[in-house]
Formats: sequence, structure tokens, C-alpha cells
Amino acid sequence: MQARRYQALWSEFQALGVDIVGINGDATQEQARFRDLCKLDYPLINDRAQALSGTFGVLDEPWPGEDVRRPRRETFLVAPDGVITDHWTDVSPGEDAATVLDRARERLDAPLAHS
Repeated sequence: MQARRYQALWSEFQALGVDIVGINGDATQEQARFRDLCKLDYPLINDRAQALSGTFGVLDEPWPGEDVRRPRRETFLVAPDGVITDHWTDVSPGEDAATVLDRARERLDAPLAHS
């Protein structure tokens, strides 16, 4: 649902100059099937080694009986200079895309701060 919501709003993100990137640990073949099924125009990055999940601090402890840590579903809005401007930890898959789009619009409409 989350991926499809982002796809539905993809042209609005593009009009703002905002790129969408999905990240997950599924095998490359599974990601390709998922992208085809959801008809996604934006990239999915494979994080099977959990390097990005670790860097972004979204890894939970393994579930009982498992050895692999699981990433939490979180969303980041990153400015063109690479600075994380917003971070959502309580992500609702059905509402996330609209929430992020609204925040991106607010950020673009905000006057620039001068030092």
C-alpha cells in the first residue's frame, strides 16, 4: 500500500523536484517482481546487507528464534544537500506519501533563513 501511494503521487513529487527512493532488504528478484506488480516509476534500493538500515538507525533486535535484525518502517525527507530535514518513526503506510508530500510543499514554501 505504501509503495502504491507514493506511485500515485509520484508526478506531484516530481513537480516539486523531490525524488522518491524505496529501500528494503528483499532479494533483487523479489524487488523486481514487486516493482512490476506495483508499476513503480521510482527506484528500490536493495539493502540486504542492512548497511543503509544500520546507517539510518532503523534496525530492531532479531525476533525470537531469528538471527537477522529487522528494519522498522520509517520515512526520511532529505534535502538536496544531504541533510535529513524530517524523520517519521510512526509511519502509516496508507497516509505516509501524502504526509511527506505536504511536508515537502511546506519546506519549499518556507522563506529561506538568512544568517
